Amino acid sequence: MEKTRAVIFDMDDTLLLTREVKWNHHRHVARTSYGIELDDETLRTHWGKPFDEMIGHYYRHSATPDEMRAANASSAAQFPKQPVPGAVELVTRLLDEGAQVGVVTSTRTEMALADLTRCGFPVERLFLVQGADQSPVHKPDPAVFDNARALLADLGVADVTYVGDALMDEQAATAAGLAFVAITTGLFGEEEFPSGTRTVATIDELDAELG
Repeated sequence: MEKTRAVIFDMDDTLLLTREVKWNHHRHVARTSYGIELDDETLRTHWGKPFDEMIGHYYRHSATPDEMRAANASSAAQFPKQPVPGAVELVTRLLDEGAQVGVVTSTRTEMALADLTRCGFPVERLFLVQGADQSPVHKPDPAVFDNARALLADLGVADVTYVGDALMDEQAATAAGLAFVAITTGLFGEEEFPSGTRTVATIDELDAELG
């Protein structure tokens, strides 16, 4: 079947339940490795930034990026992300119906691939899993989609929708000329997105919105 459309997803709090468990993870690492007590304001302010930048703020640059990443990884298994209910099924349905499906996330690529695979997503069928380490720019910069758009252009796909939970997702997708659907499973409610934004509250609503 000719693939005539694409759906690209943000990952954290879009496909995977992330914020609550990972905020607890970051609190644990900050406390046990660096003697830092993280508050909600700090967590919220830097949440969603590229991973290395984010943990630098959370752990107050108390060590090198490699050392902070290792400190985070050492306890990651105690704080596993879980799939948003229905997300694996939605991604699989889109693929089965002939859509191209990809992921563009601020998480590092190796971590994204590991989490998506562990949670049962058909990673081998995705046209792209792009983490922060695979792009010189990051959301809300629309150039974060340059690689995805080039790959899709080669496949003859021009109908592209990005699904995300954050304002930076909307800003990047809209500026890049992509259709956008907001799912309010993260920090942002419907009222915080620009007027006219297509907004859903659950994966079931997203499934219906995407058709």
